[in-house]
Amino acid sequence: MLMNILMFLFTILVAIGFRNVLKKKNKFAIAWVGVSLAACLLASVLVVATGFGTP
Repeated sequence: MLMNILMFLFTILVAIGFRNVLKKKNKFAIAWVGVSLAACLLASVLVVATGFGTP
């Protein structure tokens, strides 16, 4: 359960970082953080889809 909550917090932090990187217009950083954000969003969606269940 704690890992699920931390995953949402990490996703929010990466989204904030993505917003900040967009302001700098650094293409490499935008791509890097974009991939990280996509991975975090996928993991968060899977957490919600499984109903916050633990194996």
